[in-house]
Amino acid sequence: TSLGWESWYNHYTKIDEKLIEDDLEALSKQESFINIIRENENPVFQIDDGWETALGDWSVRKERFPSGLNSLAEKIEADGYIPGLWIAPFIIDSRSKTAKEHPDWLLKDSKGKLVCAGYNPLWGKNGNFYCLDLSIDEVIEYLDKLLDTLINKWFFRYIKLDFLYAGMLYGNYKNPTAAYKIYNRAIKTITARTKNDKGKDVFYLGCGMPFEPSFKYLPLSRIGCDTYEHWKNKFGRLINWNGRNEAYLNLKDTLGHAMWNEIIFANDPDVIFIRNKNCSLSENQKKLIAFTNEMFGSQLMYSDDPALSASESEVALAGKIIDFRKKY
Repeated sequence: TSLGWESWYNHYTKIDEKLIEDDLEALSKQESFINIIRENENPVFQIDDGWETALGDWSVRKERFPSGLNSLAEKIEADGYIPGLWIAPFIIDSRSKTAKEHPDWLLKDSKGKLVCAGYNPLWGKNGNFYCLDLSIDEVIEYLDKLLDTLINKWFFRYIKLDFLYAGMLYGNYKNPTAAYKIYNRAIKTITARTKNDKGKDVFYLGCGMPFEPSFKYLPLSRIGCDTYEHWKNKFGRLINWNGRNEAYLNLKDTLGHAMWNEIIFANDPDVIFIRNKNCSLSENQKKLIAFTNEMFGSQLMYSDDPALSASESEVALAGKIIDFRKKY
């Protein structure tokens, strides 16, 4: 089972250079959960959404990360972690620089309207975001260069590829063919680098992807909905959103896809929670999630602030999870 820490389920999009450096320092210097169980392993340290200029403009927000991301990746590597970065390569904000410079790259329907890839109030005009037309050769070349930048110029070796389902959305393709063929070419291209220019291994985590076309290129994949620091998502249930982020629903997905683990995918069940702050999960719920992830997943990640998760109850819970891991 691979191990790691990520920024999303504690900070969400509110990240910056100092916060990430502080988390890295705390994780490296303290007897954190990951450091206790890592043994000879190099865990992942992953920077999630919030670093980019805009959805589709995958340049660094200088006001948040004035030193850029390559220096951060080097610090992460120097501290014994695998540098990780989140990206959603197939989706785009219609207001982004890329969309304005290349309007023909956005997938449209037969009436010339943009194909909506989803809704997120943090993204896009009126919350809607869109997708790229992956049948266009120039789009594939753009994505290939983007991954080369992340891996060989910014030095990240664990790439979280999110919202991949957008690569299978049907539209009026510029170069018409079957949707699965378009998706296959794109996913093969962006996962082609298995080592960086320095000869070090590169890993990919697939998220929100069509399962059947993906297993060949994304052996490590998220196999359910996003988890949540609360057992149930009341608003998501109110609007009957079947893809809602929720600890309970995520747990059901992990159990439902348990048979896939190490047969079809190396299952990534999403993070576990140890913290008390900003988390309404009971200790039993936290243990249930952690034990289930350990038994039926191939990756154990957490997202708590390593400098603030050291109360007596939190340390005790971490100990119980570690004991279960050793016994299991």
